Amino acid sequence: MRLAATIMVTVRALKTAADPRARRRNPMTRLPDPARSRVVLVGTAAYHAKDLSDLPSVTNNVNALAEALTDAANGGFKPEHCVRLRDPADPRDVSRALRNAAAQAEDTLVVYFAGHGMTGPRRHDLFLCTSDSDPAELALSALPYEHLRDVVLDSPANNRIVILDCCYSGRAAQDLMGDAPGVLDQLEIAGTWILAATPANAPALAPQGARYTVFTGHLLSLLTGGLHGGGELIALPDIYRQIRREMTASGMRPPHQRGTDTVDLLALTRNPAYDPGSDVRDPAEWIRSQLHAVPTDAETAPPSGPRVGPATRFESGLRGLVRRAFRRTPTNPLYPIELLHGIQDEVVERRIVLDGFILVPNRYVLGLSPFDWSRLSPYHEALTKELVAWLAEYVAEQQWRVWGELSIVIEVDPRLTTGRIRVVSRIEPGS
Repeated sequence: MRLAATIMVTVRALKTAADPRARRRNPMTRLPDPARSRVVLVGTAAYHAKDLSDLPSVTNNVNALAEALTDAANGGFKPEHCVRLRDPADPRDVSRALRNAAAQAEDTLVVYFAGHGMTGPRRHDLFLCTSDSDPAELALSALPYEHLRDVVLDSPANNRIVILDCCYSGRAAQDLMGDAPGVLDQLEIAGTWILAATPANAPALAPQGARYTVFTGHLLSLLTGGLHGGGELIALPDIYRQIRREMTASGMRPPHQRGTDTVDLLALTRNPAYDPGSDVRDPAEWIRSQLHAVPTDAETAPPSGPRVGPATRFESGLRGLVRRAFRRTPTNPLYPIELLHGIQDEVVERRIVLDGFILVPNRYVLGLSPFDWSRLSPYHEALTKELVAWLAEYVAEQQWRVWGELSIVIEVDPRLTTGRIRVVSRIEPGS
């Protein structure tokens, strides 16, 4: 069951985008310099404290990730420059390995930790637990994330990457970049990227009997299986977007990321699923391939004001039409405004930079649960027209561009539960 509405948006011809030579002028994603890069992989699977359960899958995490990153065909790092610390007992052992690698790294430094993460009782600081860590004495027996952060930021490496698969790892994403005034200026160092398995207040998932933890399992699946339809390299934002989509689709809390500067143009591995035959010089095919290009840092900040501009007008225009149908119930169905927010998040996430301008997808498919679909269906025509009109206004206000005609399709997705929405977008040149 599908409903669609379209509206034409006039844009200038994308001559430079269609020019294959433009590919050579754009910033290109690259692998680290193997000789000048270092990796430290820390995994604590066994714990002595009775309050900390063992995590057998963490050992598999470290071994498999080391193999993926140093793979002779696709990896971006040398095996001799990749340190594996499995079940370190003393946090000082971790600190020494971090400091040695950080001092030697000139191009790229990668730090990964998997295991139990705990927060302190007073300031709720994040601590990374080693085998001998005691929850009652975290400050003495575990590695403060603050120490790891300082070592990473003091490294001379051009690119610094931190990947955390532990409970409350989202606190690190907050702390590394800093949200408070003054802290941001101090900690937002160019060339730094962090990927955290969980939000700041959530546990990580390590199912009993699973080969890998959930987050690292998704990461390994991408690095070893590849990104179908992607480019030759798997850039850092590709990793975040793919894991986020997979975990969200499975009903799990998505990972968090923070990044600065051109670290977004860095890859960890080649893409095993890359198809060289897909690099067609036809303009339409070239645009499709650019869906995996990475925005520059100047374009990564969320646009200001869209939800108090077109969004407010959208909500006001539909309020009288659907007020009765969209009254909240115990099953928490969607409001129409939430469809708009889902589209906006998709637009921001999927935009790409091409020779100084920003291109966004023009085709959007919204999947709704059967219950939400049944409540929307009497208003589908007005709703889809309003959504497309808002999208056109939003794109114009941001001075972004689309290739051809904007289209929004709403369809039922039996896999979704009430209140959830699935948004998929693509570029269809010339449509």
